[in-house]
Amino acid sequence: ENVEESVRCASLLAATNLQLGRYREVVQWADRGLQVSEIKDFERKILEYDRAQAFELLGELKESLRSYRKVFEEDPDFRDVQARISKIELLSD
Repeated sequence: ENVEESVRCASLLAATNLQLGRYREVVQWADRGLQVSEIKDFERKILEYDRAQAFELLGELKESLRSYRKVFEEDPDFRDVQARISKIELLSD
């Protein structure tokens, strides 16, 4: 199996399920993609961010925050990750 293709497929399926409101499936596909050892940095950030969003929408804020923080540590300017972390921290207080 082509490693690059499997990560791309997992990312596409995570993003599609996110749009469809199937948040558990987003987490499953993101986790699958994140398990690939040769994953590229930008792919890891996208999958981790989608995973965080899915957990946020499921109301699982601790898990969501954990994933958003991983993205933030790697790239503080990625999408709106700073704002999302701040929002969840406010909700969690």
